[in-house]
Amino acid sequence: MSKKILIVDDDEAIIMSLKVLLEAHGFVVDTASDGLEGLIQAKSGKPDLIVLDLLMPGHDGAFAYREMRKSGDISSIPVLFFSSYSDRPELLNEIDSSVPSDRFFPKPVHPKELLAKINELLAG
Repeated sequence: MSKKILIVDDDEAIIMSLKVLLEAHGFVVDTASDGLEGLIQAKSGKPDLIVLDLLMPGHDGAFAYREMRKSGDISSIPVLFFSSYSDRPELLNEIDSSVPSDRFFPKPVHPKELLAKINELLAG
């Protein structure tokens, strides 16, 4: 059975490029365009992993992540974060200091690095 990944980003071009990349590597991909939609998708779709943009208009990735961690049924889903503010990985500390720094990827995301981290998290 293929692993399911949820991509949450407000940039349609990034969503589509990641979707094409991940589907080409055998993943099933769901998408959402803001944090609230991502939270709803995570609860209904139960992905194996979430790729989450931190900074989005409206309900951002920080909101979605905090709410996911409060929801027992989705609280343990691994999350990879990315942001166009590549010089601000400290955003993770503002959200949750327990998140490892290697879960933050600056945009644009390097496909090989992203795939390697996704496979590592799904295997472990």
